[in-house]
Amino acid sequence: AILAENLVQADLQLQNAGASLLPGIGLSSSSGEQTTRPSGGDWRSSGSTSVSTSISYEVDLWGRLGAAEDAASFRRDASVFDVVAAQLSLSGAVASNWFQWLELRQRLDIARQNLGLAEQILRIVDVRYRNGVADRSELARQRTAVLVLRSALPTLAYRLRQSEAALQVLSGEAPWMASPGDFAGERKDGLGRELQQVRIPDIHPGSPAELITRRPDLAAA
Repeated sequence: AILAENLVQADLQLQNAGASLLPGIGLSSSSGEQTTRPSGGDWRSSGSTSVSTSISYEVDLWGRLGAAEDAASFRRDASVFDVVAAQLSLSGAVASNWFQWLELRQRLDIARQNLGLAEQILRIVDVRYRNGVADRSELARQRTAVLVLRSALPTLAYRLRQSEAALQVLSGEAPWMASPGDFAGERKDGLGRELQQVRIPDIHPGSPAELITRRPDLAAA
């Protein structure tokens, strides 16, 4: 929003710079009335009205005014690219948080699967211990493994909620107003895809190097 306002100011500065190349026209008028009384005579009133016009024009002999207009035009163009750069930065932040959200969701699913497997192994070890096949240390190690895996779940779930809230804020939707399924695979825009389905687009050989000038920061410079 700040950069967009800077663009408006740059437009106004460009208009002001262009106005200095045009001639200036001035118009003024005055009106007055005077009342006098000669000694021993009657009161006398007299009035006057005048109108004057003036035209001024500064000859751009050394190119100062033209250079000022060019500079204002360049500043305006740079402001346009700054706005585009801000939009790209926002899009990049959304994409980065989206990948992080997909990764965290996948890590949380794997952690839950690992916990389920560890609990199954714990039940098997417990049966073996009660039947005298396994010793107490083996049972204790498996219980510790289950506790470690279980303690990791709240942290991953909390980070996943943080990433989801960041996505909702960046997309302009307050987290407390979004429905729980917005980023849980129920969105129509495809944000619920799996991380393995994401494909990096190929860069075709022979692409012109001039494509780099489409970067708004380079274009602004």
